[in-house]
Amino acid sequence: MQIQKTNNLANQYLKIMPFGPSGVGKTRLAGSMSLRVKTLILSAESGLLSLQNLKDENGLTPNIDYVQINNFADMEAAYHHLKNVKHDYKGVAIDSLTEIQKACKDAIMEQTKKDAMEMRDWGVLAHKIERMVRAFRDLPMHVIVTALDDSEADKITGEIKVWPALQGSVQKQLPAYFDIVLYTFTREVGEGSDRKTVYSALTQNSGKYIAKDRSGKLPKVLDDPTFGKIYDLIFPSTTTKEK
Repeated sequence: MQIQKTNNLANQYLKIMPFGPSGVGKTRLAGSMSLRVKTLILSAESGLLSLQNLKDENGLTPNIDYVQINNFADMEAAYHHLKNVKHDYKGVAIDSLTEIQKACKDAIMEQTKKDAMEMRDWGVLAHKIERMVRAFRDLPMHVIVTALDDSEADKITGEIKVWPALQGSVQKQLPAYFDIVLYTFTREVGEGSDRKTVYSALTQNSGKYIAKDRSGKLPKVLDDPTFGKIYDLIFPSTTTKEK
């Protein structure tokens, strides 16, 4: 048994799940991790153009390593590399889990030669996604996993809840695996010619939108959410600027 000290928690890695509609800054948040640590992006969306707007402290756009994910086998290969092959990555971003689950679902349907998923197939899908997310989460590195959003009405109260857009039981299980769950959105601020769009993230459960902050150090609404800003708020006395 290894006894540790809670004062050493600053040495832990952040596990973050941003989710929300398309175009609200999820990929940008994931890519911003590269401004602090060497990052590998596993992209299933072919939507990395927004990373061209990222700038480091010298005003330069970072040249981020990424792997295009076309199927579940690609994810397994990426995990094997990060776990078993010597590398210098300190962060991995999965963008997005919604698309990866769709690819896994398609693979199951192709393998079983079925036109529709059956109950057993949904169980297999849930198990594969849950196992994959836990495996990546437990890697000794910072992990960001994005997802689209989906709404659901409570069958008894009719109350609307907004969750990550995932099918099956994993929709409600996976947020529990992360330290930080962010509902990302945009809002308009200012008047006239000064009006601008601000990227924001909800860090606390509002009743309708699922969110959480295990550190208790993030504001309820975080404007311009980046990995560096989140890290500095949670661990203000440390830095992750080393590559």
